[in-house]
This record gives sequence, structure tokens and C-alpha cells, in this order.
Amino acid sequence: MDTQVSLPLVAPRITPVLDPAFRPAVLAVRAFDALVAATPDPVTVRLALEQADGSTFRFDTRVLPAAHARAAANATHLERFVKFLLWSRGGWRLFVDGPPTLVAELAGYGADVVVIEPDVVRRRVMEHLQAVVGAPT
Repeated sequence: MDTQVSLPLVAPRITPVLDPAFRPAVLAVRAFDALVAATPDPVTVRLALEQADGSTFRFDTRVLPAAHARAAANATHLERFVKFLLWSRGGWRLFVDGPPTLVAELAGYGADVVVIEPDVVRRRVMEHLQAVVGAPT
């Protein structure tokens, strides 16, 4: 098994004749997910992708704890997961609820990344409800 940017690159059971070095991305994702599942206390990263019409698609993924020896794979996994979501769903703004270091790395790619802070979200939800329903008496 090779690694690229600390993600495991798994050889397929049947070697492609035209490209013997080919390593399908899906096998790397499965290997990473298995590693995360076998790790105590995996970290959940929540993503929301906003569309041009205002609708939002929400996704969760899990990554390794920061203290894990293979935690460097987290950024690559998350970056590729986000690229897949953008390709498959489209969107223009990404909301991220996850470890600050991973969010900063995503923002470094030039994406419009919004960090979700639970207290800010609660406050905005309450403001929205008060505007729609009216202030509590």
C-alpha cells in the first residue's frame, strides 16, 4: 500500500493492464474510513453546502483525532470530500463545523468557507425565529 499525502493508496484486486500504478480513490476512502472507525474518539466534521437558490445540503464525515499518528491524512480526506461534494452537488458557500486547523486548511484553498460556531448558530436561529414568529412576551 502506497501513501500520498498520508492517505493510503490501495492497489485494486485486479491490476489494470493499461495503468498498473492506478489506485482508485474509493479504495483510499474506504481504508481511511476503516482507520477512523477503528480509532477511539473519532472527530465528526459537519459540512453544509449552500446552493445559488439558497437551498443547503448537509453532510457529515469523520476524521482522526489530532493526536493520532496518521492525523495528517485528515486534511487531504476533507479536501477531497469537499471537492467531490462541489462536483456532485454544486454550490457556492461551504459551512464547516470541525477542528479549526482543518477549517483553516480548507480556507487556504480559496473556498468561501464559513466557520460554524455553535453559540453563533444558536443566536442566529433565535433571531430568525423572533423575526418570523415575533419576540417572546
